[in-house]
Amino acid sequence: FTDKTRLDVIAGYRDYQIDWLGDGDNMPFDLNHTYNLQGHDQTSIEARLTGMAFEGDRLAWTAGAYYYDDSSHLGGYVTLPAFAAILPNFNQNDRFTTESLSGFLHGDFNFTEAFSMTAGIRYTDETKVYQFDHSPYLLVTTPLKYGSSHTDWKISGNFRFTDSVMVYAQAATGFRSDGSQPRPFTIGQQKEVVPAEELISYEIGAKTD
Repeated sequence: FTDKTRLDVIAGYRDYQIDWLGDGDNMPFDLNHTYNLQGHDQTSIEARLTGMAFEGDRLAWTAGAYYYDDSSHLGGYVTLPAFAAILPNFNQNDRFTTESLSGFLHGDFNFTEAFSMTAGIRYTDETKVYQFDHSPYLLVTTPLKYGSSHTDWKISGNFRFTDSVMVYAQAATGFRSDGSQPRPFTIGQQKEVVPAEELISYEIGAKTD
């Protein structure tokens, strides 16, 4: 846009299909075999606007947005000959989707030539859908819909003794996304969501060039 601002747009696409056979018991007895047909495709795009501000370009900042969308399929056939009386063989026909949208803001401010501070914030909203189908053993007709939103932040102070030695202290938050039960034995188990996990980390260290 100007000599002190820049716009970058990064887009990506990935797709794969794979089939493989697994011996679940790894023994000479025929307890369990799984034939898997897996497929996955994903699309992502990120836009970042970066720039400099204040006298002497003391503030370097970045603002942006990120979008991610994927679709996965797990097909195939599972045999359980050793447990045929209680667990029948079944087909796999599971489908998963994830959609994630986030926005972020980041800045580095130089108070002096030696001391600077970094701060950032990011908001993420995720939506997931899991359609479970292991017919004729277990079919869940209603898709499991889950997901959550999170606001994460980071702040750090940095002090540079020389051009090649810097010490810093920082605090930051993060999260692990919600999950689901991929191998339920009842409809009730499939409807249980593994909740997201959040954490705060603290770090003190040094960096050398």
